[in-house]
Amino acid sequence: IPDCAAYMNGAGRDYVEALKYQDLNPDTARLRYSAVIHLVTAAYGAEAHYSNATNPARLEREVSVAQGVDDLTLAAWSGHPHVSIIDNAHSKDFAHKMRRAIQAVEHVLGIPLPLEIEKKFVVRMSETDVLRHILSGAQKSQIEQMYLKSPAGESIRIRKRVFESGYTLYYETRKRDMGPSKRQETERRITHDEYEGLQAFVDPGTRVIRKDRYCFPYNHQYFELDVVREPVQIVLLEIELSNENDPIMLPPFLSSAEDVTDNPRYTNLGIASGRLS
Repeated sequence: IPDCAAYMNGAGRDYVEALKYQDLNPDTARLRYSAVIHLVTAAYGAEAHYSNATNPARLEREVSVAQGVDDLTLAAWSGHPHVSIIDNAHSKDFAHKMRRAIQAVEHVLGIPLPLEIEKKFVVRMSETDVLRHILSGAQKSQIEQMYLKSPAGESIRIRKRVFESGYTLYYETRKRDMGPSKRQETERRITHDEYEGLQAFVDPGTRVIRKDRYCFPYNHQYFELDVVREPVQIVLLEIELSNENDPIMLPPFLSSAEDVTDNPRYTNLGIASGRLS
């Protein structure tokens, strides 16, 4: 559904009004999907292969127009918790691009294992300065999460995520370390009542984390910037990868961010346990 936004006055009034007829809003339209895999148009990075010769319905006659529509399409999905972007710059050819897309699907489905591969950076800038750069293209949500008593070698957390429209999702996530930057992760959506009930099993050695999350695309990468409010105040940048060897290009204004991926103090569990206090 959010693909329509790119052709309806951006993600502006026409799109929002159309959603109302189905009792939807931009958040509920995008969050009805489990994951998003965005294949970047050939007009970005594979211009020689861009053509409308085989698609008479295509409206975009110029490369620059196709790029603009692709940007609007990706922006319409920004804010979803699970976005994979399959670009052309890192694809050797179309067959390789398709293999990368299939790998992203397998990653979502947990084949062969449900792995989370991410990089994390600490941002030593004021919140005001960071938001000045990203706010126009970012989608904000508010997160509250708690850690439950867990078996050795495993962490279990529950999370409430409130989006800008007020739409709220609840999750239970189980993680087990599988090596540097890599964790086995199993996530399921839960109800509000389950979220409330599971709080009876919160680990007393941890504190509640509350933070604002800003999701934004840059250079065909999907970043999540967390402004942590409690139990400490810190700004963290994360990017989830389909492959641990995927290259990362930070936005220029974040080029001085420090890679803390393998530092346990900066994990959510580390923050909840007071390792940064």
